[in-house]
Amino acid sequence: VQQAEVIKLNPEDYAFLKGYMLPVVQKQHRSLKLKCHDLDQSLSADGSIRDVAQLKEKLPQYLVHCRAPVNLQPPAIQFLQTGKGPEILHSILEGTKLVPFFTQPDSDTQSVIMLVLLCAQDGAYQAENMAVKVADQIQLKTISLSKYFQSHVAQGPKFASQKESLFKKYAHLSVVQEGKLILVSTTDILPQVSKAFDHFITEECSITANIHMKKGVWRLLHSSMEKRWTDLVDEMRENGVTIASSSEPPSQKLHVFLKIKGEADKVEAAKEKIQELQDSVEEHEFACPGVCRFFNDPIGQMFVKCIESNAGVCIERG
Repeated sequence: VQQAEVIKLNPEDYAFLKGYMLPVVQKQHRSLKLKCHDLDQSLSADGSIRDVAQLKEKLPQYLVHCRAPVNLQPPAIQFLQTGKGPEILHSILEGTKLVPFFTQPDSDTQSVIMLVLLCAQDGAYQAENMAVKVADQIQLKTISLSKYFQSHVAQGPKFASQKESLFKKYAHLSVVQEGKLILVSTTDILPQVSKAFDHFITEECSITANIHMKKGVWRLLHSSMEKRWTDLVDEMRENGVTIASSSEPPSQKLHVFLKIKGEADKVEAAKEKIQELQDSVEEHEFACPGVCRFFNDPIGQMFVKCIESNAGVCIERG
């Protein structure tokens, strides 16, 4: 008498059976037609009542297995489940007898999805080693996003286009969470993805600001106040703000024009500090008939330079 039996399995046992044990079980029960069904995670067995009964009796033994958890953060798990992630995971495990299985959250014992490697009992050592290898090869990087980027760029079409373009070019995951851009990929690809996003963020967040500085102040910043100026320039550079250009005008003009470039909020902070530096300079005017003509003479110019050097001041002739 023939019988068609459908045996329902729990998700983990089903994954182990389909991924590794099914050929073994089929070899032991050649008289049966065995088939896995993903829709309801079941095994169907067609054959005699006696043979089906024997399979059902031995099936729990066949499903005994070991499991090795892989230490990955949730975004890395998401990467391995979407896009090209499954292919990458398969390539890492290729040549082994290991079955990847994503556990589902459990309200009592587990709050997030986890990846475990399933194997026969004699494969526990290999599973543990491969769990470490997978964790090493799938890396995560976090890039902090400025308030300007979050409010002006993150939800815009240019960022969406950039993400789509890089997704087509590189196997990776990129998500924005709590003011940070989280990137996940393999160790060889992640640096390239990170570099591309860094460049995009810098360009999109960069603004150029013009600063007018009195010529006398500019001269002081390169003489008696040089240390304060160079310290400020170094601080600006560390914050990603650079002096894009500086042009000292002809001697008859009274201002130097600076252009600084960087992320909007950091440029504003740099402008405030430059202004504080300018405001710290005191200015006094003296009306001395005939003195300007003397200062324009060679001897007078030497005299001016001597005063400036000794007193740490700048003398501008009107």
